[in-house]
Amino acid sequence: MACLVKQATRLAREFLGPHEREPFMRRVLKGMARFDYDAPPPLFTREIYRIIRDLDARGDPYEERKRHDNELALSLEPRLRQIIASRPGTLETALRMAVAGNIIDFGTSAHSHAEIAVEDTIMSALDSPFAVNDIPELIARIGQAKRVLYVADNAGEIVLDRIFIEHIGPDKVTCAVRSVPVINDATLSDAAQAGLDRLCRVIPSGSEAPGTPLSSCTEEFVERFKAADLVISKGQGNFETLDAPGREVFHLFMVKCPVISQEVGAPMGSFMAMKRG
Repeated sequence: MACLVKQATRLAREFLGPHEREPFMRRVLKGMARFDYDAPPPLFTREIYRIIRDLDARGDPYEERKRHDNELALSLEPRLRQIIASRPGTLETALRMAVAGNIIDFGTSAHSHAEIAVEDTIMSALDSPFAVNDIPELIARIGQAKRVLYVADNAGEIVLDRIFIEHIGPDKVTCAVRSVPVINDATLSDAAQAGLDRLCRVIPSGSEAPGTPLSSCTEEFVERFKAADLVISKGQGNFETLDAPGREVFHLFMVKCPVISQEVGAPMGSFMAMKRG
C-alpha cells in the first residue's frame, strides 16, 4: 500500500492548499486502516479520489493535463496512421499500437521529446515479442464477433484506441469509459475530444475506480458485458478489477508493477495480450 500513500501525498501537494492537506491525509490513512488488503489497489484509489473531490471544487484535478494528452496524441495521429499503412497486417499493427498507448504518458515531456518517445515505444511494441501473446486468437475472434465491448483506460491513449476500433469495425463496438474523473483515466469528455463518440457508441461504465469492478458498474454496462461476443480490456487497472469467472476477456496492457509481474509470470515492462476466463 506504500504506492497509494505516495499517490495521495502527491495529490495533496499538487492540488490542495496547505490547510486542506492534513485533513485529506488523515481521511486517507483512516480509510486505509479499514481497507480490505485482499482487494485490488485500484479500489482504494477510488476512495482517495472521492476524498479529493470533497475538498477540491474543480472536480477533476487532471482535467488540463488530460486535455493536453489528448491534443498531443491527436497531433501525432497522421504519423501513427502512416506507420499502420506501411506495415502488413493492419489490424494487428493497430492492436499493437493500442497496447503501446497503454504505457505512454503523453503529459510528461515537451511536445518534441514526447513525439520521439511515442514513436520509439510504438515501434518497440510493433516489433517486440509479447510475454503473453494471444493476439492470433484475438484477431480471429474480432473477425467472428458481432458485438464487441471495448473497455478503455487512459486519456491520450484513447486516441490510439480509436484507431484500433476503426480497424475492428466501429458499428459493432461499444466503448466504455470511467463515469467520474480518477487519475488520468478517460471519461466521456475525453472520448469526445478524441472523436471516439463520433465513431462508435460510448457509455460510462459506472466505475469511479481506475478499473472496472462489475459490482460498481451500471446495469447497462453489465448487460453489455454479458451479451458481448468479445470483450477487450485495456490497461493494468482493468486487468486487476475486471474479473468475472466464466466470462472470457482479452486484456491488453503493459506490466507496470511487481505484484502484477508476479501474478502473470512476466517481467516488468512486458507487453501483454492475455485471454482470461
